[in-house]
Amino acid sequence: MKSLTFVSNNIPYPPDRDGNTENIFHLIKALKEEFSASIKFIVFSKVKDVEAKKKFGHYVDELIFHKPTIKYLYLFYPIFYKIVKETNPIFFCNFNSGYYQKIFNSSNKILYSADSPTFYYSKRKDLKSRIFYWKYMVEETILFQGFKKIIFVSELDVIFSKKRTRSKGIYVPIGYNAERAVLSQQKEYDLIFSGNFNYKPNHEAAEFFLSENAEKLITRFPKIKLCFVGRNPSQRMKNFAKKYPENIVVTGEVNSVEEYLGKSRIFISPLQSGSGMKNKILQAMAAQLPIVCTIESMSGFSKFNSKSVLLAADMKDILDKVVNLLETHSEQLKQLGKLNQEYFVENYSWHSVVTNYYVRIFDL
Repeated sequence: MKSLTFVSNNIPYPPDRDGNTENIFHLIKALKEEFSASIKFIVFSKVKDVEAKKKFGHYVDELIFHKPTIKYLYLFYPIFYKIVKETNPIFFCNFNSGYYQKIFNSSNKILYSADSPTFYYSKRKDLKSRIFYWKYMVEETILFQGFKKIIFVSELDVIFSKKRTRSKGIYVPIGYNAERAVLSQQKEYDLIFSGNFNYKPNHEAAEFFLSENAEKLITRFPKIKLCFVGRNPSQRMKNFAKKYPENIVVTGEVNSVEEYLGKSRIFISPLQSGSGMKNKILQAMAAQLPIVCTIESMSGFSKFNSKSVLLAADMKDILDKVVNLLETHSEQLKQLGKLNQEYFVENYSWHSVVTNYYVRIFDL
């Protein structure tokens, strides 16, 4: 049995709290189910959710808590904490947890950066983003030095960070728990876009799509239903829903995004910026939806079917491709959606991700 140590600054539970939480939880679950790995999980956090502690504790063999410390004091961590000697691979679950690396004496430290913060801010030109760009440029240069491998979920992040990782960056895609997918015969929404709209690229994409294409689509398809599902929608998004109450639905936070995906015909992703691989695309594929999206939205994906995932060059191209799909027979849309589901199962189910990537990383 392989012994593994995970280090984090939070408990990855409940698993649908955010993208990183979902990834780490299902990685651990798959490792336990597929390989019966023995997992020690060390948390540097003042976790107040007793129920989350209890439930997550069932998925690991050992759950250890330490008080957190400000990350910018990381050079002094060996004074604050007892040094831990580990021969097991040590997996740091996110960028900030990587600052605790100095507490662990091991030659096999792996950082799950997922995205490069520097890469994300490099594509935004406002003053705040430029400041954060240089902040993370310095942080990445310092942080990455202590790791044997740094995992990114997009090859673009690997390439962009190559100098700071000293070529230790590797690409590992995210997975998705297909059991969460909901398939419904009753389709209420023609188009759907999902995400946490507190994340700037998501609400910018939604607002831009609505301002450029909503009126054109409603004019052409008077009974069309557009759904934007996810927490923290912007006021502009809500205003569009008020202006077109028969055609546009902005849900806010919901119990299950999957239920809305299951009731939809076509997934759109008009992202103009961001970094890393997109969970929303995996969710749409698992829900058997054809996809119309920007190139940015497919970062991290490769060899997908160009008939069922339609890449658009700009907002007008998105509109044209959406119109073509809306005029496609429903049975043909279902077949396109099934192509996406097959591609997902083969490449991005957690079984596939663990088998194709983490077996080598952890030497299972």
